[in-house]
Amino acid sequence: MTVQDKILAQIEDLAPGYKVTPTQMWSINLAKEENTANLLKVMPIRFNDTRIDMARYLGVDPSYLLPQEVMAAMRDFDKEYHGQSGDDKGLVNRMGLESVLSLGKRLGAKDDLSLIDHLFLGFLGRLPRSGGRDYYQSRLSSGGEGNSLIDIVYEIYNSPEATSRRLNE
Repeated sequence: MTVQDKILAQIEDLAPGYKVTPTQMWSINLAKEENTANLLKVMPIRFNDTRIDMARYLGVDPSYLLPQEVMAAMRDFDKEYHGQSGDDKGLVNRMGLESVLSLGKRLGAKDDLSLIDHLFLGFLGRLPRSGGRDYYQSRLSSGGEGNSLIDIVYEIYNSPEATSRRLNE
């Protein structure tokens, strides 16, 4: 079994059915035999750290994230995990807008709350006022530059209220 086959098998174990992106395949092809044992030991740790970072950033329970969404957010497989935590917007961008919207639909199906409601609960610990919910729903519906779900998540996450809440936890 080649180094690449071992890495791909590990990915299949962590996220069954996941299709590796060309960028990830390039990274896998760079992997060296001498680093494989450590990489295979570190990859599940990186996977779990990525899941936790994404869940924190999206304000959801980590169990709501599909393994394929987490794997999509992991860009590199040829490097050891070394403090990549904190690039939450990048992780969510790599997860892809379609996956984030799918997450919103899954959350809404669980409890009749909108994705905006979940973002407010996760980041601010409260539901949005009706004006706030309408404002963000309107931006999501209109689309365009600065109105993507990623932009809205970033804006709420970095709001003074959310920042203050994180500092006081």
